[in-house]
Amino acid sequence: MLDLLIRGGQACLPGRGMQPVDIGVEQGRIVFIGNHGAPEARREIDARGLVVLPGAIEPHMHYGVYMPYDDDCRTESRCAATGGVTTVLSYFRHGKDYPDTVEDLIRRGEAQVAVDFGLHIGILSTDHIEQMGVLYRRFGISSFKFYTNYMYQVPELFKVPEEKALRLDDGDMGYVLQRMGAELPTATLCVHCESMEISRSPLFHREWDALPDKDTLGWYEKRSPDYAETVSALAAALLARKFRAKAYLVHTSAGLTADMLTPLLQDEETRRYVTVETCPHYLASTVESEAGLLAKVNPPVRYREDSERLWEGIREGTVGSIGTDHCNSSFEKKGGRTEQSKVKPGFGGVGLLLPLMISEGYHKRGLSLERIAEVTSTNPARVFGLTDKGRIAEGCDADFALVDLESEFTVKASELNSASDYSIYEGMRLKGRPVMTICRGNVVMDHGEICVAPGAGRYVGRK
Repeated sequence: MLDLLIRGGQACLPGRGMQPVDIGVEQGRIVFIGNHGAPEARREIDARGLVVLPGAIEPHMHYGVYMPYDDDCRTESRCAATGGVTTVLSYFRHGKDYPDTVEDLIRRGEAQVAVDFGLHIGILSTDHIEQMGVLYRRFGISSFKFYTNYMYQVPELFKVPEEKALRLDDGDMGYVLQRMGAELPTATLCVHCESMEISRSPLFHREWDALPDKDTLGWYEKRSPDYAETVSALAAALLARKFRAKAYLVHTSAGLTADMLTPLLQDEETRRYVTVETCPHYLASTVESEAGLLAKVNPPVRYREDSERLWEGIREGTVGSIGTDHCNSSFEKKGGRTEQSKVKPGFGGVGLLLPLMISEGYHKRGLSLERIAEVTSTNPARVFGLTDKGRIAEGCDADFALVDLESEFTVKASELNSASDYSIYEGMRLKGRPVMTICRGNVVMDHGEICVAPGAGRYVGRK
């Protein structure tokens, strides 16, 4: 007898598209997909009128930045489930050695999370480079992050001795990718692409500081212009191709970046090593956002033409992954929305991952559900070594988002199961939302209500 049978939904199946099938689950795995002959089950879910997507994978989360790590694991994993997410990969970095720290993070996370999780680790020192192999073998951590935005600031920000601190310039990035290509070819370097040679140039700042309207998103956008991102992204892509190492370009914000990367990614060899991520806020928000400085983030939200170019990038294949860059904070910790110098970058978004993609992508722009499933689940699973996730196929983890495509709702921060008391999408009208999220066969969210206790999720090693 099956543990669970999902009956009558339209499921997104790899290579077959949307198909009316029943899906059987036993011991957290998919064991049956078909139109008839399903064994009996202890529990049945009637999915008629719903689409069944592979559970979304959030490849870009930040647990523990503005709020305590344990609290974020508890509340923001619940928020993730609300957005149809069944696996979260969270970034962590500090200047100390990682092995003991990571073991503690895993233990504490497993005690709190509602959905599965893994870790990306920031590389800030020469010691960290040497520890990558240890983290890979001992903990199944196969993804690391290179922060170009901290260039030449590591000793000051992270208390790393000068002789061990990375400069985080293109020279260091090339060295790390060379080492990864030779020693860890299945690992991935996540790169924050933002040229500090441009953004911190005294000549550039002289003009930027003289601009009026400093307490606006438009002014903030000019401090890190589109070409600063594009220059850095091109360097990362070329170095990854040169050293045959996997690079994942996080939170791509600029249409110019998509323009310049598109011809490079038409080369099969380059496409093998480079994946481009964007975020829902770059697709659905601009410098004209009614949220004002609540939408302050790095890199900044830009203009309508940038958003539309990124949507086209998703359609044509240049953009291969979606991550929300979710960073939970209260309105107070954020610093409000009115004074640039007091407002911190970052905000939540994971609770609306699938609703935004379906409403803005499927309904408004005709993006197929198959493509949405690829960029929100299948591709992140492939890039980051989540071999049992990202697909509705026999033998895979039973991770699903059951979506009502016709459900319309108005975004309210209070309904996202997050500790954050604001949303940059507050009041936005969306169409299409997950009504049930299932992780390894367990119903985690049912019509907005979280159904599991803290600790229901697991740490996922990736080898």
